[in-house]
Amino acid sequence: SEYLLRLDRVAAPLALCDGSGRVLARTSEARELLVGCGADESHLPEALWRELSAAPYGEAVTWRPEGTLCIGCTRYAIGATQMLVIMREVSGKQRELSRRMHQQRLEATGSLVAAVAHDIRGGLATVIFNTDVLVTRGAEMDQATLRTFLGEIMGGAERLKEIVDGLVDFARLRDQVQPVIALGPVLQRCVSVLRPKLRDRAADLTITHAQPDPQVHGNPLIIEQIVQNLLQNALEAGAQHICVHSELVSGDRVRVRVHDDGPGIPPVLYERIFEPFFTTRDGCLGLGLATSREAARHIGGDLLIDPAEYGASLSLFLRAGGDDR
Repeated sequence: SEYLLRLDRVAAPLALCDGSGRVLARTSEARELLVGCGADESHLPEALWRELSAAPYGEAVTWRPEGTLCIGCTRYAIGATQMLVIMREVSGKQRELSRRMHQQRLEATGSLVAAVAHDIRGGLATVIFNTDVLVTRGAEMDQATLRTFLGEIMGGAERLKEIVDGLVDFARLRDQVQPVIALGPVLQRCVSVLRPKLRDRAADLTITHAQPDPQVHGNPLIIEQIVQNLLQNALEAGAQHICVHSELVSGDRVRVRVHDDGPGIPPVLYERIFEPFFTTRDGCLGLGLATSREAARHIGGDLLIDPAEYGASLSLFLRAGGDDR
């Protein structure tokens, strides 16, 4: 044979290809996979070959033609002009991935609903209480007192409008409008939602700001979800003291640092904690930090881990308010 490898003796889906993706030799298992995907067994499909060629040697790519099997492929150089393509059906793995992602979305949706319900309840309580006072005693009040109660009603109504606008924007299938919002109230709402867990675990949380009344660009619902996830992770890791600190950095970014006194994250894991499904805790899906970083980047920010002398420290970077770029 002109090839270095006798693939007919290998019981695995392997194919030997030239530089254009033409199949020079292949195992019967590889033929079955290609035929099962509706591909020509003499040449790797153009879409698959394009992805393989763009990926470094040894890096796996996933190819799934519509309505067929899902195949994972990795290529390795064989000499100067040929390459070995190792194939594997991963349809079951993809189904499991979809199932776990769906479970994570359900959990995130439940958390979002709880946070929104908490905020709506607070806004409604303000409107209802002050309206009731005006109905029963409004005729006896002076103008200054009336203005105070009407101002609180207007504030509650504005908060309800902000929540509804955030929900509508959250559901849009396009780039999100990112208004300038006050960061302080967003962080305080996170604390309010998590207060029962803080109390149950006898943990304390402090919030400080390097600049007064910091403002950022972004959807408040998304920012709340990211910060709540960081706080939740700290509590589940066993932290007793959690510090949240905001500061303006580089002139156009606000850094929200969440630092706790828990067991921390070993430096060898810094590169992996944002990988989907990577976790060091039993019963945890390992999607929280991955989805939080994705959400942060979606609104023009980022989520990074900080080296810390003790505990764990993560920083959420957001666009500073007033930056219209």
